[in-house]
Amino acid sequence: MGQMKGLKTVLMLVGMVLIVIALPLIGACTTEKVVEVPVEKVVEKEVVKEVPVEKVVVKEVPVTPKPPIKFGVLTDLTGPYAVQTKPAMTAYEDWFTYVNEQGGIAGHEVEWSLYDHAQVPAKIMSVYEKAKDEGMVIHFSHTTAECLMLGEKNEKDMIPQIALASGIPWLVNPGWVYSWYPPHENSFAAVVEYWLENWKESRPMKLSIITMDSPTGRKAVSPEMLEWLEEQGVDVVTTDFVAVAPVSVEVELLRAKDAGADRVYGINTSVATGTLMRDAHRLGMTAPEILIGSYSGATPRDVLKLAGQEAAEGYTNTWYLGLWNEDEIEGIRLFKELSKKYRGKEETDMTYIHAAVMAQMGTEAVRMALEKVPGDELNGAAVKEYGLDRFSNFSPLGMCPPLTYGPGKRLGTSNEIRIMQLQDGEIIEVKSYHEGPWIGFPEDYPGRTR
Repeated sequence: MGQMKGLKTVLMLVGMVLIVIALPLIGACTTEKVVEVPVEKVVEKEVVKEVPVEKVVVKEVPVTPKPPIKFGVLTDLTGPYAVQTKPAMTAYEDWFTYVNEQGGIAGHEVEWSLYDHAQVPAKIMSVYEKAKDEGMVIHFSHTTAECLMLGEKNEKDMIPQIALASGIPWLVNPGWVYSWYPPHENSFAAVVEYWLENWKESRPMKLSIITMDSPTGRKAVSPEMLEWLEEQGVDVVTTDFVAVAPVSVEVELLRAKDAGADRVYGINTSVATGTLMRDAHRLGMTAPEILIGSYSGATPRDVLKLAGQEAAEGYTNTWYLGLWNEDEIEGIRLFKELSKKYRGKEETDMTYIHAAVMAQMGTEAVRMALEKVPGDELNGAAVKEYGLDRFSNFSPLGMCPPLTYGPGKRLGTSNEIRIMQLQDGEIIEVKSYHEGPWIGFPEDYPGRTR
């Protein structure tokens, strides 16, 4: 009994010793888990299985570019009209470069080509055929001769023409020639009308006609023109024809002086008008006693340069557009910027403004046509039917009066004309936009009110 008790005592002591020895080990294990491996950093390891990815080949579908739109510019660059047509050509370059920079016409790039015919009839026809073969859908003309020669070809080939100097027969018929420019007869009458409004004498005004021997110049002595002058009480005292670029006009001026002419008018180039003004000054036929006039093609700026300020004093002509000093006109501001951007200087030539208006007309006609037909089907007939024929009060950035075409109406404006005069070396507007006289037009011509 005593031995059993002693054995239990020994076992109890051994157990206690073992517990004491084990406690530090247990404590050490517990501390390591808490301190060395914080709970927030324990992340279960994800098992990611690699899944084979099928290779996808993306094929690029080629985008067919839109076909270019081709314009033709037919003019005289080396003949008698070159002095007043060459500066105008830069307007086409400036405008179409700008259009392409803006993305073209409905995404179509513009291509334009310049064709020189030197005012030779055979060349006019040959360059037209070349332009047609090269795919033009519309073309621009700058002289009366080419307009008159090509009108029937335009109709046959169904290619519209935007003409600077057109003829009355084309303007009163629903053909393929379109113009914004009042015909020369109307311009002549507008200048004479202005002179008559300021005529102070009780006797009839005496007028000498000295005009170039060309289809353009002979419009000054057409039966309709001479009849109108007679109706106004104007006494035509002499009629003479001179070369397109004459060296001298003294003989014709002496005849006018001997006949007592008060005014001299001729449909002449800038060169011919400059010569006429210079010779008249030398003969003592000067303003204000004798005034000399012409149409818009003989611009005051060119005449001033060719004749000099003193000789050019009083020169009177017609104009139908904005002027370079009229910055309130959007188009004038834009073309100043374009000429400076592309050619390093602001444009000052007045004939440039002619082409600037015509280029915008062609662009707008094509844009309107592309609303109706796809680019690969665009042709001259579409440009006429869906473009030009639909013009209604279209204004080329405010550079000329609004243009409207329709059946039997191929003069886009309502014959609005300005009268300009050189005074002390400055181009002065002496009569603002107004509806000028109508020579050879029917009484019921669309837009006519007088």
